Amino acid sequence: MKIIPTPKYEEYFDISRYILTFKINLFMSVVEIILATIFYFLEEPAFIPTVIGVCVNFIFMAILIKTQRYEFVAILFIITGPLISIYTLNAIDDRLHFVDPVWMLIIALYAYFTIGKIAGNISILVQFAGIIYYLLFNLENNLLELKELTKPEIYSLSFNIASCGLVLSYIIHQFIKRNSFAVQQYKDVAMELQNKNIIVQKQNIEKTAMLKEIHHRVKNNLQVITSLLRLQSREIDNLEIQAHFQEAINRIATMSLIHNKMYQANDLSQIDIKSYFQTLSEDLIQSYAIHKKIHLNLNIAVENILPNTLVPLALIYNELFSNSLKHAFKDNEEGTITFEILHQESSFYMNYSDNGTWLAPLKSETFGLELIDTLAQQLNGNVNRTTENGTHFKIKFENS
Repeated sequence: MKIIPTPKYEEYFDISRYILTFKINLFMSVVEIILATIFYFLEEPAFIPTVIGVCVNFIFMAILIKTQRYEFVAILFIITGPLISIYTLNAIDDRLHFVDPVWMLIIALYAYFTIGKIAGNISILVQFAGIIYYLLFNLENNLLELKELTKPEIYSLSFNIASCGLVLSYIIHQFIKRNSFAVQQYKDVAMELQNKNIIVQKQNIEKTAMLKEIHHRVKNNLQVITSLLRLQSREIDNLEIQAHFQEAINRIATMSLIHNKMYQANDLSQIDIKSYFQTLSEDLIQSYAIHKKIHLNLNIAVENILPNTLVPLALIYNELFSNSLKHAFKDNEEGTITFEILHQESSFYMNYSDNGTWLAPLKSETFGLELIDTLAQQLNGNVNRTTENGTHFKIKFENS
């Protein structure tokens, strides 16, 4: 039959202390009932404080069952236990007081095992003060009454010592048992978490390999598309249409390069952003066969850009960089392009500029500018363009 109510605690050591508190109080109540009965028949003066101890223990057990708060009950026990012990030691004229310090030790151990070191130390100090008071003011009177023990006193002393031994043994046994239970539970939980972690790591490795394979295949498919577009463009004599084909090829190659970087990265969530834009710039320069010297200043102050953000950002960069190569440096022997990605507080900024002069578009909204605006909207951003001392684009966006 289960007599211990189910504890409300989730932490294993709290569960152990709760059960420990309940069992110690129950065991001490049983022992004190037996002692009180023996003291009653032997007409020992310790009968009254023992009965008080039984009543207090039953009250504490009722509180424990009702509230399930072992800390509160343990504190009450630690307050009342020393008071009863000190009262018994100093208020009752008895020649057998050398057993009372053992009960005081039991109370101190109870405090140590249920609440902790601080409560145990306080309990010891309070009871030690009671012992000092007894030694200073009451020990002499007890020594004056020393005489041969009667049989009832011998029986009382024997049962008292036996009870102390039982209670001490039980408290220590229960503490070791409850503590071992909590430790074993934590070991079981740790082992379970370790096994789950192994499974998660294995699944993560499998998913990473699968995602890398997906990026590799997407990159290959995009390269096939660019190859088909190149083959198709060779059959076209119109240079303007060929230029449109080349722009489309560059946009697809921009996305293909992202998937290639994702495939090569050890961590799919971490791409070397600066290396990506460096490679993209070199590919665009080679694509447009620019023989002028281009100085590229990259300042990437962001450690991580999410793939959903990197794709439109890279396409915007492709449009801007392509326009710089095609239009900005016709009258310059060399050009300078500066590209920055900055993170300030909760906002992200992309700054692009060159030292050249773009040709005025034939119409107010070209496809390239419309594409930049559309991609900026995907980033929940806005575009600010200026043409003083070169061409400057500033885009505020969200990395999400």
